[in-house]
Amino acid sequence: MPRLPIVFLLAALLVLSAIWWLDGDATGEPAPMHWQGVVLTPAGEPLPDAVVSLRTPNASCLVTEGLSFIADVTDEEGRFALEGPAGEMEIYVEHPDFAPAWRPGIEAQMVTLRPAAWIEMQVPDGATATVSLGMRVFASAGAGPARLGPLPPERPLLVSVESSQAQTQQATFTLTEGETHVHSVSLASGWSVRGRVVPARAGVMLFASQGDARQSKATSAADGSFELSGLEPGRTRIVAVLPEGGVAIKDCDAGATIDMEVK
Repeated sequence: MPRLPIVFLLAALLVLSAIWWLDGDATGEPAPMHWQGVVLTPAGEPLPDAVVSLRTPNASCLVTEGLSFIADVTDEEGRFALEGPAGEMEIYVEHPDFAPAWRPGIEAQMVTLRPAAWIEMQVPDGATATVSLGMRVFASAGAGPARLGPLPPERPLLVSVESSQAQTQQATFTLTEGETHVHSVSLASGWSVRGRVVPARAGVMLFASQGDARQSKATSAADGSFELSGLEPGRTRIVAVLPEGGVAIKDCDAGATIDMEVK
């Protein structure tokens, strides 16, 4: 039997090792991935005590291992190290003194944080306020004086204030580094849309929207009646969502009384 050249044997061994690394261990489980990097201040200095977490793309949720989130806190030299499941991941960095930052995992070897922006407001009694960007929620507060942040600058941030009476005020702001924006909140309005779900039934969720600025929601009573309040004058879109998932849509003017036909 002819002997195989030693170079061929070494090449085969490297290929088998690469396959084992990519496909996982002998149990067939995918090998974990590792992320290492450093977090810096805006001045380029290492930043300790920053929280670095592993998230699915677009920050739709934190990645967990068992009952714990996969996260690390940077050391005195700003370094962090994470180990998590294989796949496309996002590195999310938070610190109370700077704007949050996020990067694809493959681009997170060095993350420089920026000066934060803030929003101040008086949240009405019985209301909550949130600041978000897509699936990312950066801050929230209950009734009373609130300073929401730290927030990322130069991003279209959605500020939403919702009361226990289902009145909602929404506005979008793009802030600069270090800016503190004072936001005025007013949920009171004399305009509403009243009506009845036809055929009459309880538990139908109804939503009123007027562009991107204001919306309201309500649930129909046993006789099908509802009231959507906290609206401004103008055209309003009413959306009814049935408990079993059906949807009905109707456009009207604020102040109208309508029959909302559902099937």
